[in-house]
Amino acid sequence: AHSSEFMEMNSEVSLASRICNNDSGLELSGNQATAHDLLRLYITGDGLLMCLLTISMWLLTVAKELSTSINFFKAVRSLPRGNSTVFSEDGNSIISLCKVRYHVILVVTIFRVAIVVSLGYAGAAWLANTISVTDLILNAVALEFVLCVDEIIFEALAPHRLKCVIDNFASCPMQLPKAPEWKGLDRKSFSLFSILVILMILVWQFWAVPFEHRLKLADDALCAGELDFVYTVGGSGIPAWSKSSPFRNSRGVLSKGNSYGYEEWSLKNDIHKTDQKTMNFVTSVIDSLVDGYGMSKIDDMKQTSYSCGEPVFFMKANQTSSTPFCEYGICAVSYCEAQYFIGLIDIYGNVVEPSTKEDLKCCLADQMKTPNIKGGPLSLSGIEVETAGSATGLYNAACTDQLGPQIPYTPGQDDLILRFFNLIAGSLSDVLGGQCGLCPHYEPYCDPVLNQCTNLTCAAVVDYCLEDSTIGLRARQFCPITCGCHDPYSKLMLSGNEFGCPANCAEYLYYDAAVEDAQCVDVAVNSTEMIDYVSDVAKIALEWPGFWRDQWLSAVGPYFQAYGCYAVSVVLTNPGLPQDFCRFGGSMFPIKPISSLCPVACGFTDELKWGCPTSCIANSTRS
Repeated sequence: AHSSEFMEMNSEVSLASRICNNDSGLELSGNQATAHDLLRLYITGDGLLMCLLTISMWLLTVAKELSTSINFFKAVRSLPRGNSTVFSEDGNSIISLCKVRYHVILVVTIFRVAIVVSLGYAGAAWLANTISVTDLILNAVALEFVLCVDEIIFEALAPHRLKCVIDNFASCPMQLPKAPEWKGLDRKSFSLFSILVILMILVWQFWAVPFEHRLKLADDALCAGELDFVYTVGGSGIPAWSKSSPFRNSRGVLSKGNSYGYEEWSLKNDIHKTDQKTMNFVTSVIDSLVDGYGMSKIDDMKQTSYSCGEPVFFMKANQTSSTPFCEYGICAVSYCEAQYFIGLIDIYGNVVEPSTKEDLKCCLADQMKTPNIKGGPLSLSGIEVETAGSATGLYNAACTDQLGPQIPYTPGQDDLILRFFNLIAGSLSDVLGGQCGLCPHYEPYCDPVLNQCTNLTCAAVVDYCLEDSTIGLRARQFCPITCGCHDPYSKLMLSGNEFGCPANCAEYLYYDAAVEDAQCVDVAVNSTEMIDYVSDVAKIALEWPGFWRDQWLSAVGPYFQAYGCYAVSVVLTNPGLPQDFCRFGGSMFPIKPISSLCPVACGFTDELKWGCPTSCIANSTRS
């Protein structure tokens, strides 16, 4: 609901805000909007009262059926019993009832009472868990219909003679109760009334009220918290968000922008203080934004005037700092800014702790906030269409390992690189399945096995470098040196921005040294380098779609295996499907050029010299 993909582009209103403000022009999420309407009608209307009324009427109907069953058996029990059943001369009354029939009637009555009690319990439970106020009435009528099914079948299908016999049958005499009465109210009626009152109290306490509470939580899950923001996840797996426009109804009236449920509920702590340790990184960030973190403007730490209450000063080496640490909105101060005071002692003698979850939510919300929804590549719309290639150039243009060597954390440290680790490690944690919630920047990585925050270096992702997968892409984006993006002679076949290797890796010093030292000689067909090249591409080909996989495994791969560098010219001259394996993007396969292994066969000019030894440039024959 907060994804920028589903935001109304003209008004820049989030889908969450449109649903929760009953936008009549919704083009999707109709089920959620309907559910929200039903929940609000039940909770803010007379849903609970209507529920109790329908259940009370149902219990009265059940009580009536029970009373009829019991009275019938009492009438039968009052008849004289004998060895056989004897009717009067006109056949309209029973003079004596045989014992067998008496016991059959007793068993049938017991079953009848058991069925009525079961229906009463199931029906009350069904009504107590009915969301729609309209359906409450319909369901109550349906339950009444269930109790009348036997009578309907008899009236419709019983023979006419049997109906006449029953209609003309004399009533069985019943003895007046001998129990004491009080103003006409006997013990049976009083007991039944008391039981109904007790049942209604139990229904209200254990069914109706808890169900209403669940409905409030369900409505909170849909609409509580901050509504006016949208987010996206870019090509690096790092989320970004921005404030969206508040919803205006048909009269142009602005919505409140957020809803923490109805004031009398006091449910905010139930739904919004959930344990984020069961969430991944992106979900934890969005959950924090829903809670309102990052929505309030944080005061500049270096401004001289403060209006957020009594400032608290910090001191170091018996010197009082002139920068106060003050509250503003939900975030006292962003976690990032609070790093100035870690390890210091406030005027009350308390050591400032390095992290709290609340500060961390503020910091990450501040780090990922994008001021504009529409704009250039750093706006939310730009990040939304960000590809893996553009993200690689944006986040790691210098071709450096972003995760190492690990910088040890020290109190009072405020290092921008350390803060960036949090975002990178969170992206990697999500790909690997970690669910620790938000981790501090000095332990930024969520170990998916232990499910706890820990340190992370590029050595932890080196095994994924060669994979054509999301985790392989992330490994190359953030650890290009470890993965070999800078080395034309490494085993890495996937190169270039679109596969996570920054373009500037070709300008890396190690690259220059490698091509300077290399000889201008093609590797042999049976050399380890050529064998590894064919097998490494074959491993990656198993992750490609069928056509590309089969082309390499059945056609192109065997050429290189049989002919080595000579296959470059063979494939290039193939009239059916010409391929140029000496250029980036020259073939149909997303792999790096083979020019580092076959510089002579490729014959590069100075313009196309990737991986070509320097000594080959002067003798270039390729145009």
